[in-house]
Amino acid sequence: MGFNSISTWASAEIPLWQVLLLSGAVLLLAGSYTCQPSTPESQKQEPPSEPEISVPDHHKSLAQKNGAKLVLVVRTDLNMPGSKVATQCSHATLECFRKAARAAPEILKLWEYSGQAKITVKCRSQEEMHQLYESAKERGLVSHLFQDGAKNKHKDKSGEFTVLGIGPGPISVINSVTGHLKLY
Repeated sequence: MGFNSISTWASAEIPLWQVLLLSGAVLLLAGSYTCQPSTPESQKQEPPSEPEISVPDHHKSLAQKNGAKLVLVVRTDLNMPGSKVATQCSHATLECFRKAARAAPEILKLWEYSGQAKITVKCRSQEEMHQLYESAKERGLVSHLFQDGAKNKHKDKSGEFTVLGIGPGPISVINSVTGHLKLY
């Protein structure tokens, strides 16, 4: 692709000011993430080991027929600022992507080429989040509970989960888990 095709694509699809704004936001998030002090090795917790995900065969046909999406469930009881929510959702999205690449590559590819729908919804507590996580696992959906690793007011000593990522997966199956939740 030459410069003209990129320029044409950018001006036809997305106004330049939006491209610059989005680029700046990405760089700001990347910079704030890389500039954070790392947690000493003695304080790092191993993430809970998860068994390999077994995605049912019929999920691929459901995704081909009705589409695929990724849902991010954010806990509202932690009162996280918007920048923290964005960071946590980014981490959960990346982990779901990695898991889907191993467990459901066909569904991941469908999701990638159909717009990569990401929906953010809210839940009220860690208990509700765990129930949603168990429900997603029972249905064979790719899912990831993200635990904040930073020492701040959003994590107590027991370790709080901040965001649950579910998918990419068939829209109908994900809706059976998260369809009742309100948008964030």
